[in-house]
Amino acid sequence: TVCLGYQPESLFLYKASTQVEWDILQAIYDMPLYNPDGTSFSTILKDIPSTENGGIQLTTVTLQEGDMLADTTGNTVALEKGVQYFPSGCHSLTCAVAWDGEESVEVEQASITYHLLDDLKWSDGAALTSQDSIFSFNIASDPLTPTDKTRVQQVAEYAATDQTILTVSLLPGLIPENPIRYFFTPLPLHAWGEFDAAELLQSPQVNETPLSWGAYSIEKWDGNSIFLEKNPYYYRSNEGLPVFD
Repeated sequence: TVCLGYQPESLFLYKASTQVEWDILQAIYDMPLYNPDGTSFSTILKDIPSTENGGIQLTTVTLQEGDMLADTTGNTVALEKGVQYFPSGCHSLTCAVAWDGEESVEVEQASITYHLLDDLKWSDGAALTSQDSIFSFNIASDPLTPTDKTRVQQVAEYAATDQTILTVSLLPGLIPENPIRYFFTPLPLHAWGEFDAAELLQSPQVNETPLSWGAYSIEKWDGNSIFLEKNPYYYRSNEGLPVFD
């Protein structure tokens, strides 16, 4: 039994904004974690992408005036005189420069590859695929979805290589310190794909009993209590998890 201080407003991933809501959501989703000290828990990903394991690839691109890039603060801007940026090979403010409006600009562009575990399933038994993460990215990008748009604006392309592999290209000039930041938590395309962002924000099945891929699934929300039960398709069930029914 988990006692909550007040009634959640919504259990829709992109509408939830309070600790009470995330106390419940962390039971139905296993979120990948990344710490700068090198420790990580990749959950439904096979590993945390890095330059060492080839999950992050950097290529040098040449930009012209007016091209979009990420400045030294991570903001999406058009290249113009005075814009602060990291030139190719530079990853810190100590070597950042302001564009003089004349010399050619060469910056690095990062491509991140995410590998989902094989045979992942939603709590209704349907397969969880890379298309579910793309669906989540598209919903997060929608102007009606009440989320900060900084992250989606930093993405140049979000695409699937196959059913378990995602490749994400970031804006030129942005070197990811936390690669997990650009992995969008999957949402069930097979169940919600017929809804647009406005309909998702209002749908009872989305806001009250969303499908899960974590340890638990939501059985019902009766107004005063939210009942969770073991997800029979949990990818770690062969480890005897979750411990409680």
